[in-house]
Amino acid sequence: MAAGPAQERRRQQVLEVATRLAGEGYDAVRMKQVADESEVALATLYSWFAGKNLLILAVMAGWIDEMVERVGSESMKGGTPADRMEATLLRTIDLALEQPDLLRSCIRAFSSPDPMGIEIVGRIEFSFGQLLFSQMGDDIGFDRRLDVTRVVGGVWFSALMAWMCERRDEEHIREMLRSAVAVTLGRIDD
Repeated sequence: MAAGPAQERRRQQVLEVATRLAGEGYDAVRMKQVADESEVALATLYSWFAGKNLLILAVMAGWIDEMVERVGSESMKGGTPADRMEATLLRTIDLALEQPDLLRSCIRAFSSPDPMGIEIVGRIEFSFGQLLFSQMGDDIGFDRRLDVTRVVGGVWFSALMAWMCERRDEEHIREMLRSAVAVTLGRIDD
């Protein structure tokens, strides 16, 4: 059964409150507080999101969709597929790092082993993958674009995980992405 406009507005309010709280850190997101501030029953919130991780994953999905739309609309034209891919990846990192606490919250939820999150994690990966896939253009075959998208997307998430765990700084993330592009698309600048 499709949600009506009123229910969709309430759900959107929940996501806005959860986004704000996740921007304060993962532990700042508490289901009761989200329900109270959104003016929805706690039981309703749990019927939409079985727990905090799923709620934050929904926040992440929306955030990634917004990022993909924003970067996609900037349309990286010209240059080689490697140039476009690198510019796209670096732009997404810049946007993600504008909200470091929200990013940490989202990556923490994304890395959770909660099996209920598989569908939404797949949606996040698909949305981000479409952006990467589109940046290579038709001058690279479909199968190769798919392989590059999988590898580079995996490096992107891995690099952010290393940053979140404070094992890598922002510049190292950028270098990891440049290396992934160089290896997968055959551009090695010496």
